[in-house]
Amino acid sequence: MAEITLEGVRYLLAPWLGSFTLDTSPEISEGVFTRLCSYRGGRGPTLIDVENEVEEFLHLSIYRATNKTMRLWMDNGSLIEVYSSHIAQMADDVMFLLFSSLTVYTPSLQMVEDYAMRKHSLSALRALYTVFSRLQSPAELSAVRRQITTLYKKEDYEYWLEEADKAAAEKQ
Repeated sequence: MAEITLEGVRYLLAPWLGSFTLDTSPEISEGVFTRLCSYRGGRGPTLIDVENEVEEFLHLSIYRATNKTMRLWMDNGSLIEVYSSHIAQMADDVMFLLFSSLTVYTPSLQMVEDYAMRKHSLSALRALYTVFSRLQSPAELSAVRRQITTLYKKEDYEYWLEEADKAAAEKQ
């Protein structure tokens, strides 16, 4: 079980927003952090509610931070335009921090499985494959891996999937 941190939020948003935007608009990562931390299991907003709040917050915050242009300077000097589909992916990326912070037991596994199916979420599948792996059979893990490699582009998962496969092989 990992803790949600502001640094973790910044790390996951940096490829999308660039250091300049995150440095000049710290309220973006702080607001996402606050929304992720608002999850309290069955005693408050659902995982889907949190993701929706994060996505809406990111959209509004980026709109304000860019003076309504939705254009950002990236670390490599390029100017990019942020689209709604990018914001949805950003929200999904940071949701991994929330999934990783859940207690690793069957009720959490079931919530993440439900979320993964309803939202078609790569971060939820990542959590199922990495964080919740010990609660699943080899056949279930194989099915999750197949979903990841079939439904998503290789560049979206290769950096963490290879590590997860190596870690699993070392445990056997």
